[in-house]
Amino acid sequence: MKKILILCLISTFTLWGCGKVKTAANDKTRGLKLKEKTFCSDVCPENTRKFQVYENIKTPKDCQAVGGQTIRDAAWGGFIGCGPKKAGEAAEVEG
Repeated sequence: MKKILILCLISTFTLWGCGKVKTAANDKTRGLKLKEKTFCSDVCPENTRKFQVYENIKTPKDCQAVGGQTIRDAAWGGFIGCGPKKAGEAAEVEG
Protein backbone atom coordinates (compact mmCIF):
# COMPACT_ATOMS: atom_id res chain seq x y z
CA MET A 1 0.00 0.00 0.00
CA LYS A 2 2.84 2.41 0.80
CA LYS A 3 4.39 1.83 -2.64
CA ILE A 4 1.10 2.65 -4.39
CA LEU A 5 0.65 5.80 -2.31
CA ILE A 6 4.21 6.93 -3.04
CA LEU A 7 3.72 6.25 -6.76
CA CYS A 8 0.51 8.29 -6.73
CA LEU A 9 2.24 11.18 -4.98
CA ILE A 10 5.17 11.10 -7.39
CA SER A 11 2.90 10.85 -10.40
CA THR A 12 0.84 13.82 -9.18
CA PHE A 13 3.90 16.03 -9.29
CA THR A 14 4.87 14.78 -12.75
CA LEU A 15 1.39 15.45 -14.15
CA TRP A 16 0.60 11.79 -14.76
CA GLY A 17 -2.15 11.67 -12.20
CA CYS A 18 -3.05 8.66 -10.17
CA GLY A 19 -5.51 6.45 -11.98
CA LYS A 20 -7.09 3.04 -11.77
CA VAL A 21 -8.46 1.40 -14.92
CA LYS A 22 -10.87 -1.46 -15.52
CA THR A 23 -12.56 -2.65 -18.72
CA ALA A 24 -16.17 -1.49 -18.82
CA ALA A 25 -17.84 -2.30 -22.16
CA ASN A 26 -17.67 -2.23 -25.95
CA ASP A 27 -18.88 0.76 -27.97
CA LYS A 28 -20.52 -0.93 -30.95
CA THR A 29 -21.13 2.45 -32.62
CA ARG A 30 -17.42 3.17 -33.01
CA GLY A 31 -16.12 -0.40 -32.70
CA LEU A 32 -13.94 0.47 -29.70
CA LYS A 33 -13.59 -0.91 -26.19
CA LEU A 34 -14.49 1.42 -23.34
CA LYS A 35 -12.83 1.24 -19.97
CA GLU A 36 -13.63 2.93 -16.69
CA LYS A 37 -10.82 5.15 -15.49
CA THR A 38 -10.60 6.66 -12.03
CA PHE A 39 -8.36 9.73 -12.00
CA CYS A 40 -7.12 12.33 -9.56
CA SER A 41 -4.09 14.61 -9.97
CA ASP A 42 -4.38 17.54 -7.62
CA VAL A 43 -6.43 17.44 -4.42
CA CYS A 44 -6.97 13.74 -3.76
CA PRO A 45 -9.17 11.99 -2.91
CA GLU A 46 -11.61 14.92 -2.81
CA ASN A 47 -11.33 15.63 -6.57
CA THR A 48 -11.25 12.03 -7.77
CA ARG A 49 -13.35 11.57 -10.92
CA LYS A 50 -14.45 8.56 -12.98
CA PHE A 51 -14.58 8.51 -16.77
CA GLN A 52 -15.45 6.06 -19.52
CA VAL A 53 -12.61 6.26 -22.02
CA TYR A 54 -11.68 4.35 -25.16
CA GLU A 55 -8.82 1.86 -24.84
CA ASN A 56 -5.63 2.43 -26.83
CA ILE A 57 -6.35 6.09 -27.65
CA LYS A 58 -3.17 7.79 -26.48
CA THR A 59 -3.34 11.36 -27.84
CA PRO A 60 -5.89 14.11 -28.48
CA LYS A 61 -5.18 13.74 -32.23
CA ASP A 62 -6.06 10.01 -32.10
CA CYS A 63 -9.20 10.90 -30.13
CA GLN A 64 -10.32 13.38 -32.76
CA ALA A 65 -9.69 10.80 -35.49
CA VAL A 66 -12.15 8.33 -33.91
CA GLY A 67 -14.77 11.00 -33.24
CA GLY A 68 -14.32 11.09 -29.48
CA GLN A 69 -14.00 13.89 -26.97
CA THR A 70 -10.63 14.64 -25.37
CA ILE A 71 -10.78 14.52 -21.56
CA ARG A 72 -8.20 16.72 -19.85
CA ASP A 73 -7.03 17.04 -16.28
CA ALA A 74 -8.86 20.03 -14.81
CA ALA A 75 -5.89 20.97 -12.60
CA TRP A 76 -2.95 20.65 -15.02
CA GLY A 77 -4.47 20.24 -18.50
CA GLY A 78 -2.85 16.87 -19.26
CA PHE A 79 -4.51 14.25 -21.46
CA ILE A 80 -6.56 11.78 -19.39
CA GLY A 81 -8.27 9.92 -22.20
CA CYS A 82 -10.82 9.94 -24.98
CA GLY A 83 -14.51 9.44 -24.26
CA PRO A 84 -17.83 9.60 -26.10
CA LYS A 85 -18.22 12.86 -28.07
CA LYS A 86 -20.75 14.70 -25.90
CA ALA A 87 -21.23 14.67 -22.17
CA GLY A 88 -24.15 12.36 -21.61
CA GLU A 89 -23.87 10.77 -25.07
CA ALA A 90 -24.99 7.18 -24.72
CA ALA A 91 -22.71 4.88 -26.65
CA GLU A 92 -24.34 1.64 -27.73
CA VAL A 93 -22.49 -0.75 -25.49
CA GLU A 94 -22.39 -4.46 -24.87
CA GLY A 95 -20.91 -6.22 -21.88
